[in-house]
Amino acid sequence: MDLIRGSLKNPVARFMMAIGIILLGVIAFQHLAIDLFPDISYPIVSVATEYEGASPEDIEITLTRPIEKRLSRIQNVRYISSRSREGISNVIVEFYWGANLDVAATDIQQALSQIKNHFPDEAKESVIYKFDPSSISVLTISLKGPMDEFRLRELAEDFVAPRLESLKGVASANVGGGKIREIQVDLDRRKLEGLNLSIDKVSEAVKAGHQDLPGGSLKGEKSDYLVRTLGRTGEFKDIEEIVVQQHNGTPVRIRDVGKVVDGFEDALTEVHVNGTRGVIINILKQIGGNTVATVDNVLKALPQIQKELPKGITIDVVSDQSTFIRKSINNLQHEAIMGAILAVAIILIFLGSGTSTLIIAHSIPISIVSTFVLLYFGNFSLNINRTTFKCSINVPLGRPVVPEVYIKMAMSSPLPFSMLSSKAPG
Repeated sequence: MDLIRGSLKNPVARFMMAIGIILLGVIAFQHLAIDLFPDISYPIVSVATEYEGASPEDIEITLTRPIEKRLSRIQNVRYISSRSREGISNVIVEFYWGANLDVAATDIQQALSQIKNHFPDEAKESVIYKFDPSSISVLTISLKGPMDEFRLRELAEDFVAPRLESLKGVASANVGGGKIREIQVDLDRRKLEGLNLSIDKVSEAVKAGHQDLPGGSLKGEKSDYLVRTLGRTGEFKDIEEIVVQQHNGTPVRIRDVGKVVDGFEDALTEVHVNGTRGVIINILKQIGGNTVATVDNVLKALPQIQKELPKGITIDVVSDQSTFIRKSINNLQHEAIMGAILAVAIILIFLGSGTSTLIIAHSIPISIVSTFVLLYFGNFSLNINRTTFKCSINVPLGRPVVPEVYIKMAMSSPLPFSMLSSKAPG
């Protein structure tokens, strides 16, 4: 009753407060992060370890089982599953809800450092991934045209991707497809056997001969000079001159046991755009960013990027996550409006008073708009979860109706109004 009396005594103040809430809600809505899913951190961490050339059985024995055994001792671990495939071990650790994933990732890193000495020498460093829904690309574009796959990928990595990553809201632009350059050393088995050379020795010679090494420093009277040995070269043919070993006083070079080829990595994936080979770029948004705004920024920049590309190269949008979000939000707005109209109609039929219905009806949009203020200051995103809107519509309906019904009962009851006031609900 104090709220009602205050509103009746200070109608201008209440009106200005409502206008302020509406304005603040509109401003908050314009800055809300719009996303497909709520910002939820799933308590799942994945550990991937590569061991090229190893069979699934070897992967399980040498990598997967030791990792599982050690990680099972970490605190708050709920469940561990694994998958051993040719060349890679993948161990998935699920923690209890509420566990700090940053601390969990640190514990996993420390646990792996204790057992990595028991891994095969050829195994690569284990990589830890935290499951994050925001790592799903919000936009995928493709590049195609009259250019070989290597040059097309090089164009995407060196020009298009950096331009996209400089846009507001974009976290990274990852290129897929095309060909990746690889310098290959093809060895002759007969020559290796004739010189009693192993592949490992040739590999070590290539690594040692194709790197820059520090050589100390030289002190002059006025200046100090840093010295280093230059082993890297831009010409792949220079690799053929690397000395592998000495044979009867004669240096054995790479060209004596094989040849160096400027080739490409074995393709694990192929990208076809409308039947034409091309490359794709997956665009990821920043954590907590607005998916729709990020996509809009990229789509606005694409025409200018298209103008700067070589003739014949075209950019096409393959998938757009914001399309589904826009449709979901539009459907949600339509349902909210229809729900509000039906609610007002029911109240009008129930009360039979246009003035009372108007008073109640204007509280519905105000409550919805005020919800945007709470979402913004609470760092929540606007997504396809409709619970927020359902609650914001249902909550204001009950409270205004109850006082209205109670007042009608009080006006028609022979009991004193003060006696009924003591029994008023709420």
